[in-house]
Amino acid sequence: MAFPWNIIRNADLASGEIVEDMKLGLELARAGHAPYFCPSARLFSVFPSSSTGAQAQRQRWEHGHIATIAFSAPKFLFQAIRGLNLNLLAMTLDLIIPPISLFCLLLVAGMLLGGNIVRF
Repeated sequence: MAFPWNIIRNADLASGEIVEDMKLGLELARAGHAPYFCPSARLFSVFPSSSTGAQAQRQRWEHGHIATIAFSAPKFLFQAIRGLNLNLLAMTLDLIIPPISLFCLLLVAGMLLGGNIVRF
């Protein structure tokens, strides 16, 4: 991520959130500074070298994402609608899509509870 100094200098960077980048993006969108895609940007990142490290990182991200959905999404959704902030609304709607593993679990549970079981 890249930020103009006049925007990031007042941001709460020590939020204590597991998914601090997600929360920062939502907070900045609420303040009228939604992120935008920059196709010319290049990203270089170092990933965990072991499967155990990758699993731990994925688990932290998923738990942080779920916690952000549970505790922050309603507030951001309300503020986006009340303030007619379409950027914040779009980001909040994107936020409430759960991690794919949880989404699949919820989908299967919904099908089972709804009686919509595919029979072969």
